[in-house]
Amino acid sequence: MSSSATAAGWAKQAWASLGRLSYTSLSLLALPSYAAELAAHALTGQQTPDLAYERLGLCTAERPAGPVLWFHAFSIGESAVALPVIFRCLLEYNEHVHVLLTTSTPEARTLLQNSLPPRVTVQFLPLDNMLCMRQFLAHWKPQACILMESPAWPALVECCAAAGVRLALLNARLSSRVFLSWFCSAPRRALLGSMLSSFNLIVPQSDIDVGRFRILGATLGQMPGWCSDLKYAAALGTSVWHLWRPRPGRIAALRQAVAGRTIWVAAHTAPGEDEAVGSCHVRLRSDWKGLLTVLVPRTSSRCKQVAAVSSRTTDG
Repeated sequence: MSSSATAAGWAKQAWASLGRLSYTSLSLLALPSYAAELAAHALTGQQTPDLAYERLGLCTAERPAGPVLWFHAFSIGESAVALPVIFRCLLEYNEHVHVLLTTSTPEARTLLQNSLPPRVTVQFLPLDNMLCMRQFLAHWKPQACILMESPAWPALVECCAAAGVRLALLNARLSSRVFLSWFCSAPRRALLGSMLSSFNLIVPQSDIDVGRFRILGATLGQMPGWCSDLKYAAALGTSVWHLWRPRPGRIAALRQAVAGRTIWVAAHTAPGEDEAVGSCHVRLRSDWKGLLTVLVPRTSSRCKQVAAVSSRTTDG
């Protein structure tokens, strides 16, 4: 190996160490403020104490006997990607294999909790720092960790690699903006390259994503191919129906409540769009008698705000 190649390797390792040290230090320094915020939310009733415990890596559920496969889906969208794979695992493996599904948003956890088979346990992902992650892994001792879409969990990846947990990244993607944010910073680029080297399997969404991950340090041996977006997998319909299945009595009550009315659903709205929908509703209801407009904000935390905006816009 030439001296220039050796120097480049040392420089890459130095940048990766710098990036890892910076992230580890900042995440640990921020831990007291995060803990105080979680405690305040629990005391004011914004979330239950068990959710705060889970964010700190304190597990509220017992680990079942036998192997555990750990899936992490950041939000509801990533959960839709994970569900077909989870259900396939439940079919393929016997009753001694259990699934741990973690998420990072209250909306996803509320939706998933008590909606999946008994062999699936749902928890919050702990804060991404070494203390919380080590405590989490010491309790669950998973055999494998499968991340959805993003590998950007430095403490999680490092702790799993140190504990001998096999890592996989499914439906992996890097948008142009995210790719440039990693590539244009030497410490960040080296840190991501170090994280990617810990994965046993990476399945990108497209050939473009294959190229981006390759540039950032993943090898072709880690990426046997690309899968297209798993959100459109054939099994998704069954998975989503299982999760969001309405009760027959609820269906009948809703049909009776909206019988004969024209319905307009404005779904996944962002701040600023609700006023426009309300104004359109006011104009349309003169031509569409009994028009029912249903506003569905992107996050449930905005429901009260959307209700207030709709009341003002439509004059109640």
